Amino acid sequence: MKENIIEFLFNSKKYKKLKMSIHFIFLIIYSVVYFKADVSQIFLFFIVVLLILLLFMLLQTFWYNPKKNVKTTIKDRVLICSTLVLLVYSSISFYQL
Repeated sequence: MKENIIEFLFNSKKYKKLKMSIHFIFLIIYSVVYFKADVSQIFLFFIVVLLILLLFMLLQTFWYNPKKNVKTTIKDRVLICSTLVLLVYSSISFYQL
């Protein structure tokens, strides 16, 4: 069971379609919350999700990929950097509200 969860979280090739559908569902939830909630609640929700996403990407890059002998691609590094920039921007915007 533990191995299946780890594979689901970090194996980007095997569970590509399922992860894409989860991201799509998250996008729909975010859109609904955007129209119904306060701006500060949206930023806080977005910051938490970005932190979790960044944590998973860092774990994949520095733990899972070396363990399974998977080469880290430039795409992985760009995603980490862009998520970090977006997280910093969202945090600054949240604290200025």
